[in-house]
Amino acid sequence: MDQLDAWRSVTNEGIVLALDVPAGTQFGIDAMAWTTGPRFKGVKMVPKGLHFIYHSAVDSSSSATLSAAPRAGFFIFMDAGDAVKSVWNEEGEQLELIKIDNDDKLRIKDDLQNLDRYLGKYPDEQLRSWTSLTKFITHPTLQRVQPTCGYVSSAPIMQGVSGVMGKRGSKEESGAQKFKDSWKHLQPVDGTSFSFTSIPTRLFPPGCSGADLTKHSMDKSYTLEYVLSQIPEGENGFVGEFQLAFIIFLVGQVFEGFEQWKAFVHLLCSCDDAIIQRPGLFAKFLECMHEQMNQVPSDFFIDVLSNNNFLCSTLKDFYERLDAAVFGEEVDNTVRKNLMKAATSLKKLILDRFGWDVSDGGDDDGEDDPIVVHLANAMEDILVKDNQAEVEE
Repeated sequence: MDQLDAWRSVTNEGIVLALDVPAGTQFGIDAMAWTTGPRFKGVKMVPKGLHFIYHSAVDSSSSATLSAAPRAGFFIFMDAGDAVKSVWNEEGEQLELIKIDNDDKLRIKDDLQNLDRYLGKYPDEQLRSWTSLTKFITHPTLQRVQPTCGYVSSAPIMQGVSGVMGKRGSKEESGAQKFKDSWKHLQPVDGTSFSFTSIPTRLFPPGCSGADLTKHSMDKSYTLEYVLSQIPEGENGFVGEFQLAFIIFLVGQVFEGFEQWKAFVHLLCSCDDAIIQRPGLFAKFLECMHEQMNQVPSDFFIDVLSNNNFLCSTLKDFYERLDAAVFGEEVDNTVRKNLMKAATSLKKLILDRFGWDVSDGGDDDGEDDPIVVHLANAMEDILVKDNQAEVEE
């Protein structure tokens, strides 16, 4: 470490210690991952803000293909010059975040000269995209949505319902049959599930007329207002949850995140009145979508059966609604200009990257559910690069 790097690390940027991680473990921070070496102890020069620390234990006992465990990790908010400590739990095969006080943080910084050779440098090249992908995720939004245990796992942690199998099973019922049916009675372990905002599929104002029922079935602005009322952080919390769901899926590899992200996209793209009532929200939505679509692989949303996908058809519908809304007489010119600028930029990116022309509306002949192909490879190729984090003396 040269003098400038040392000064930056101590005064402005933080350290994430990851102690006792077995060699060969897949370790990542944000959108970058490494295969650890025997002397790896963490990452230095970590910028302030939100970060996702994750890992996959690897079984190297076989001489054949290595077997990686499901990805698991945790989110942290780093202050300028902060220090975070985690230690590998061998029995649980995961990093455990250790609570430390300011004195402990100072001791870590004082020992930086000895630690430096064992620390990988935070990859500056990913900072801009990571910041854009997470800029609306605040600490209150994260605390509201993430599991109360503080850990994110790509494999659901399930448990059986006490006594159910005993009541269901009989002496005549074979053990194989009981095992076959046991999955029906599994439930997530308390504290391991996400608390995503619920989005109603059919919601109408009380006492509305038949004409209003039709209107609210076609225009989901009333549903959007209801959902926003359920989020303490308001519009920014809504957009923050939208970004968090995307990160949980793309980097955390949790499919539940994709389902929530998809529900948010459907809701926003099914609104008419809200586009004019809340132009700032839709400008943020278009901004977030632009960065997200810039990160995913070009074949990420392909439906291999119909050669169509939910996102293309949904965005076509949205652009039809957007054109109708922003060119109304009551729309402020500045609002119109800002929305159309963001919409045009996203439309061009989608055409260039995916080959989709979302300008035209029309009937949707595709299925609503996508098939996400090459998920593991896509994440490794686009967001997660394999690097060797073994630090040589």
